[in-house]
Amino acid sequence: MLPGRAWLPAVYFSTVMRSSWIFPDESFDVVISNYVYHNVMGADMQKLLLESLRVLKKGGVFALNDDMKQKMYGDMEGFAQKLRDMGYEEVRLVDTAQEAFWLPTVGLP
Repeated sequence: MLPGRAWLPAVYFSTVMRSSWIFPDESFDVVISNYVYHNVMGADMQKLLLESLRVLKKGGVFALNDDMKQKMYGDMEGFAQKLRDMGYEEVRLVDTAQEAFWLPTVGLP
């Protein structure tokens, strides 16, 4: 532990570009991707999003900012409803042409 620090969070950066992750279920409090997922070529994007949620702890925050073209991601409104039906309490799709994407909009300080 560093002097003067009571708590130091663990931070992981992953550069593996694939649709499945090596991390166990519920490994992270927060998962953030900023203009990365569209580079995972040939991936089923909704499956990739579910994989991101798999490693997220219950009550955690997942924030994704990407080029959300329907031809790449499919029906995101329908996917958001699927997540709600699965029990996710707050699912928001933010149109960054209309609203800024920054951490307080997704519940982080």
